[in-house]
Amino acid sequence: MIYIFRCSKCGENREVSRPMVQSHLPEFCECGQQMDRDYHAEQCAVRGDYSKPIVSSSLAFAASEADEHRRRHPNIDLEIDGQFAYPILRNLSQKRAYLKARGWKDRNAFI
Repeated sequence: MIYIFRCSKCGENREVSRPMVQSHLPEFCECGQQMDRDYHAEQCAVRGDYSKPIVSSSLAFAASEADEHRRRHPNIDLEIDGQFAYPILRNLSQKRAYLKARGWKDRNAFI
């Protein structure tokens, strides 16, 4: 998921990609201030295309399966880091098609 934070001290905005189980974790600005979640901005971001590609750690799989993944999903780029491969998703429609192709349910399909 993408979470958007805003610093009340200096006004910096930041998009943070993290699994939903980590949504409660604080984010700190470079000025040292704990940032506030910007829920209004998040609602806008979820419905449209991503402002930048998302490297999905929640959809990671073994790097040894990367060649097979590329064969089955040629339109999905991968980031490989050691023993794990992470799909890079460029927009919401690509994510939904990817989840469907893998036989997974999109928990946010109602949006």
